[in-house]
Amino acid sequence: MAKKTREARASSSENSFEENKERELSHKADEDAGKIPVIGTSKRGRRPELTGLIKRKDVVIKSCLRKVRTFHWVKLRKMASFLAKRKVVKKELKKYLKFYIEREFGIEPNREFIYILDRVLFINKSDNPSENIYKDLFYNYSYNKLKRCMKLPYFKCLVYHYSFEVNSSTMDRDTQIGIQIILDS
Repeated sequence: MAKKTREARASSSENSFEENKERELSHKADEDAGKIPVIGTSKRGRRPELTGLIKRKDVVIKSCLRKVRTFHWVKLRKMASFLAKRKVVKKELKKYLKFYIEREFGIEPNREFIYILDRVLFINKSDNPSENIYKDLFYNYSYNKLKRCMKLPYFKCLVYHYSFEVNSSTMDRDTQIGIQIILDS
């Protein structure tokens, strides 16, 4: 009789364990059904912000900015037909930058646009980050630095030009979203 009672208690405890486990799983599934997945969010402060990105937001934006810089460098290099940044003489560089702005953007180049294009394309390692905000943006990225650069109309023009020239179907999803985030800032 004692043996039957022990078996009955063991089987009832197994059943109750399984029932509890099933209840917990179904309760957890009900909770998870109403939640937005954590993947694709970035945190601003402590409040998550839905972005749809696979990678971290700062990494995506930084790589997008580098793609913008590379895009303009390749186009300038093809147009001016020089091979390396080091071989460009300052006087010739100004002439090439003026020609590039006239041809690509269809506007009369001014000193500010030439200066910004020069600073974006030809970042020297010896430049002081406080003097070259673009070097600071590319190497020590922060959202505030991006907003400060996007207030400058000619820098914004470089990003817009990239977004219109590059076919969005060739970009991956993160790059598309990253460019949109940059343009919206």
